Amino acid sequence: MSIVFQNPGTAFNPVFTLGRQMRDVVDRHRRVDGRPLGRAASKAHILHYLEQVGLPDPERAYRSYPHELSGGMLQRAMIAMALVCEPELLVLDEPTTALDVTIAKQILELILSLRDRFGFGVLLITHNLGVVREVCDRIAVLYAGRVVETGPTDAVLQAPAHPYTRGLLGALPARHRPGDPLEAIRGAVPGNLLGLEGCSFRERCPMAVEMCASVDPVLDPVAPLHEAACIRAADIERGRS
Repeated sequence: MSIVFQNPGTAFNPVFTLGRQMRDVVDRHRRVDGRPLGRAASKAHILHYLEQVGLPDPERAYRSYPHELSGGMLQRAMIAMALVCEPELLVLDEPTTALDVTIAKQILELILSLRDRFGFGVLLITHNLGVVREVCDRIAVLYAGRVVETGPTDAVLQAPAHPYTRGLLGALPARHRPGDPLEAIRGAVPGNLLGLEGCSFRERCPMAVEMCASVDPVLDPVAPLHEAACIRAADIERGRS
């Protein structure tokens, strides 16, 4: 597994060149007969991936310090540094947060292209449901550190079965007419997550009943490949019928 962090400007060490930092990764993870690659082979391996992520001058990027590249170029370099390990799974932590909309779209398209080219899986961590809809096959919605709903992306976004997921979707501006107030999820995330009993969302849930204070819900099927951790998920589904 490799990870791409959300802000490459702070994830890279500012006092070393990108090439130096990427060589450290290659030396640790790429070995021949138990020994690190030589300097020339390591550089060639890195330049290959800098080229694969679309940097126009891989040699210049290799020699550059982080402050000498733009945010979009740095994010491409961070993707390359994740790929030099040749991972089976690439974890992306809000990879477009620090980028403007145009560059963010290019980075997402690049990631999908690389996924198809090299065959690795992608785990995307994001708050942006628009990005989820565009790039993800499946979605897992987390609340208070636990998965409360999971399933095919279209199924979850079109027919959410957990009140938290319904609240997130209800707060999207696109679902409201101009000038109408946005819906909001009342309250705040509980502070003591370790001491929670019952459903962690019950204090904020418009559908909570007395049983929610004592029952810790588990993921149960609500549709094929679609699960939700809510004792009232069936009531939500009946309300749509």
